[in-house]
Amino acid sequence: MDSQEVLKKDLSFFRKQCNFVLGVAHLKQLPQTGLPEVAFWGRSNVGKSSLINALLNRKKLVKVSQHPGKTKEINYFSLNEELYFVDLPGYGYAKVSHSVKDLWNDLVVEYLQKAKNLRRIFLLIDAKVGFKEIDFHIMDFLDYYGRSYQIVLTKTDKINKFVLNEVSQSVVKTIETRPACYPEFILSSSQTKEGMESLQLAILNIL
Repeated sequence: MDSQEVLKKDLSFFRKQCNFVLGVAHLKQLPQTGLPEVAFWGRSNVGKSSLINALLNRKKLVKVSQHPGKTKEINYFSLNEELYFVDLPGYGYAKVSHSVKDLWNDLVVEYLQKAKNLRRIFLLIDAKVGFKEIDFHIMDFLDYYGRSYQIVLTKTDKINKFVLNEVSQSVVKTIETRPACYPEFILSSSQTKEGMESLQLAILNIL
């Protein structure tokens, strides 16, 4: 039995008890348990909350809002008291006031610079939109600080195969130029559950 088959037998891990722990507005509030963390980040309205819910086989664990920029804190969810899922505030939403955006950015930047237990950031990109300039700035930041991240294309069910192929090719080219980016990306859909097992296996591999 190869390593992937062994990991697949452990996918039940993602059906274990998962609870919201706290929303962090200042770094001094970060949990001090030493548990490993995986973070989810992306532009506002990229489908972050829906993806985390689908990944954990839940419907309402993470609140899904129709209003972009709703997440204002770093939200921690504990999976079986063995792993933290970290939901980072989305970036790039123009209607949020500059003062609030600066506060969010300062909080997230400090977290990404100092988080000792962060194993990987899953950087979500809307497959319907592809990369925006702000995404490249975010990747520049992560590359500079050597923070391991992996690109996840979301909402793949919303576009046809031709467009998805074009977007996928652009992701491959981008990954090749990014030193901190994991060499494989994941296609995902919270609606069809495409990519959920791949994400789960990636997380188990990290652990």
